[in-house]
Amino acid sequence: MRNLFIYLIAIFMISGCQTSTEKKSEKVEPKAEITEYFIVISANEVDSRKINIEINTNFPDETIMRLSLNRTHTLKGSEKEYSGGIFDELFSVYEGKYSKIVEINDLDWYNEHLSLVKNLPNDFQPIDKISDNVNISVLFTPAVKQPENVLKTLGEFSEFISGEGVEKFGKMNIFRVKKEYYLPFEK
Repeated sequence: MRNLFIYLIAIFMISGCQTSTEKKSEKVEPKAEITEYFIVISANEVDSRKINIEINTNFPDETIMRLSLNRTHTLKGSEKEYSGGIFDELFSVYEGKYSKIVEINDLDWYNEHLSLVKNLPNDFQPIDKISDNVNISVLFTPAVKQPENVLKTLGEFSEFISGEGVEKFGKMNIFRVKKEYYLPFEK
């Protein structure tokens, strides 16, 4: 009988089991699940060169995203499109929303390109065509430092996000949506 008792204790110790009085209290954290997310962009004219951009999303509060505006153009002798940057800003989502009034000013990127053509004519071609549309883009990426609560929900590499807008980028997922807004180029 004593050998049986020693045998049972040995099995119990090897298996790592604990008696109910020895159980450690373990904090169980909720596990994140793959969820379908969305970002909706709307833009409305405030005055002749200003637009109000509104973003609605179901990403968690405090998620950091990037809002970018640019205008595409082509160069003489090429059909490849290039982007002229108009606006770029990081923002945080609060209650599923964000809004920003942006002045559409093309002079910075346009004058910079003219300067490059003038100073480096062998390397830069003049602009041939400029789009009448402003491209509005919202991007979520885990490469931007995100708050801990956002990482718990979306995953360290945003592995728990799905939906129209998800793109695989290396080992992480990014989420990007775009919208065009008609506002002709003006010098």
